[in-house]
Amino acid sequence: MSPGTTEIRRVFGAFGGAGAALASTLALGACRPPAEPTSPPPPAIVLSDVTLRHYPKDGPPRVAHAAAVTFDRETAQLRAEAITAQVPPSPSVGRGGAKMTAPSGAGDIHGRRAEAFGEIVVETGAGDRAETVDVIWDAEADLLSGESPLRVRGPGYSIDGKTFRFHVGDERLELGGGVEAGTRVAPEPRPQEGEP
Repeated sequence: MSPGTTEIRRVFGAFGGAGAALASTLALGACRPPAEPTSPPPPAIVLSDVTLRHYPKDGPPRVAHAAAVTFDRETAQLRAEAITAQVPPSPSVGRGGAKMTAPSGAGDIHGRRAEAFGEIVVETGAGDRAETVDVIWDAEADLLSGESPLRVRGPGYSIDGKTFRFHVGDERLELGGGVEAGTRVAPEPRPQEGEP
């Protein structure tokens, strides 16, 4: 074998060794699962300081506000932060209307289901106040429900329940898991100075 042939073999041998090492590295890389992204992908839509108005057939508009609203492209869910909703009195909404606040909420884009998370407070114009944690709204059943205790206070009464279901259309509240109710007579107003 000539010296030139030996050199060619050595060069090809070195390339072959390097090629084998490269192929091994690529094969090992192909066997590994793909690297997880270091952060979740951004939402498709982000809105800040959002106000929505719903104009029903029978009364003034209902207004909802959120500090931020996002649409997640992977789950097809809307998520909102710092939510306030106001429903004015109307023929279908009594008690002087209502105001609801929640730290956050999420719902599907078809509007069939929504959830409010954290401490939820509902106050009516008649002086009622309801407090609970985490509420689910089922649009098809027209039902608000929660598995956390519900506490309601109003003029002359108090009601506590371990769970609840509120049928929106019927304005009917069902409490479960043990219920406590109380009534109290409002004190008579004291006469002001100078009044008989």
